[in-house]
Amino acid sequence: MHKAEQAKFLNLIMITHHNQVVILNRQDKFKGYTFPGGHVEAGESFVESVKREAKEETGLAVDKVQLVGTCQYQEQDYRRVILCYQAQAMTTELSASGEGDVFFAELAELDEAHYSSGFKELLALYTNPHYTELIFETLPNGETKTRYY
Repeated sequence: MHKAEQAKFLNLIMITHHNQVVILNRQDKFKGYTFPGGHVEAGESFVESVKREAKEETGLAVDKVQLVGTCQYQEQDYRRVILCYQAQAMTTELSASGEGDVFFAELAELDEAHYSSGFKELLALYTNPHYTELIFETLPNGETKTRYY
């Protein structure tokens, strides 16, 4: 019999408006460009957590929320599962949160040097229709191996 595993759920949201996406320039330990997102609260639906996090981190109301794929990695005593969503902005007036500044940009115009850790790999999950899952695996030597499914 298999042992139950502990997991924490998060979301990451690529919010689109015309040909642009909302970029969060994080200022914490995950410093750099990424998409907004955060923890799914206990008892909260995944889609409702997307709408809440989008509003909290960008000031935007979103709709047409669609699951794009999943990302996961192992923490000390639990698996961190990131549900990667796309959503459309219903409003366009951005307001920053304590997470960092937010702005609209075209993906092709972003400077990779400013990406947060793992954002380049996450973008591949969002932009390659053959991928539905991304796994970051820490090897015994401390290096990270990336796998897509």
